[in-house]
Amino acid sequence: DEYFAVFTNAAAALKAALAVQRAMVDGSWPDGRDVSLRIGLHAGRPTLTAGAYVGIAVSTVARICALAPGGGILVSRSVRTALGEEHGLAELRSIGGQRLRGITEAIELFEVG
Repeated sequence: DEYFAVFTNAAAALKAALAVQRAMVDGSWPDGRDVSLRIGLHAGRPTLTAGAYVGIAVSTVARICALAPGGGILVSRSVRTALGEEHGLAELRSIGGQRLRGITEAIELFEVG
């Protein structure tokens, strides 16, 4: 299942993503199972129709999320730029330009450490 949330700024989105991942690691799961999430962040302008977000920004973030490793967070160049150099939230390591299905140009992605 996919879940999308919309934030007004990149720092708030990254803080939420980090909090979710920490909660997943600290959580207690049935039968001692390990549960991990893939999180992708992208900055763009979605369109809200009948209670659902649609558009290229939504498609892009879904594809970024699919590339993230279990328990990992990937952010696009647009999020990295919006965060600025001195955000102090987490280390962001470039994994280079990635080709995403249905997206014409490669998008540089960053792994959150």
